Amino acid sequence: MAKLGEADERWIVEDRQDGTNVRGWHWSEKDLLPWSQDKLGELFENVSVDASAHGCESLTLRGVASCTGEAYLNTRKGKRIPGYELDVKVSYEAIVKGNKVTGKLHCPYLADENADDDAELKALPDGSGDDDEVA
Repeated sequence: MAKLGEADERWIVEDRQDGTNVRGWHWSEKDLLPWSQDKLGELFENVSVDASAHGCESLTLRGVASCTGEAYLNTRKGKRIPGYELDVKVSYEAIVKGNKVTGKLHCPYLADENADDDAELKALPDGSGDDDEVA
């Protein structure tokens, strides 16, 4: 262990008057929620999904209705550590038995800690018709 005042010249981090985080050595965090909202919006805009096995003639995702939570990029000792915990709702349109059905698909907890698991997904139909439940 180094003694106080005996700094090794090979150290990446040095005391700086301006407090700059040299090469991302110290802990830093960047908010990526706005970027995540934009990216999810692009990915779910006008996407056709094959849902014929569930009784839908067609199913189209119309875009992200809401995306809340947190998404961030932590940096420590030059290593980047991404993380996210999001609550996402995606609008949809479906044709069921010739009737148009609209609503939202809700993923209440989309997180990095459960990335390998199937996400919980709930269908929230807008109307109260019988065909809404099929979609």
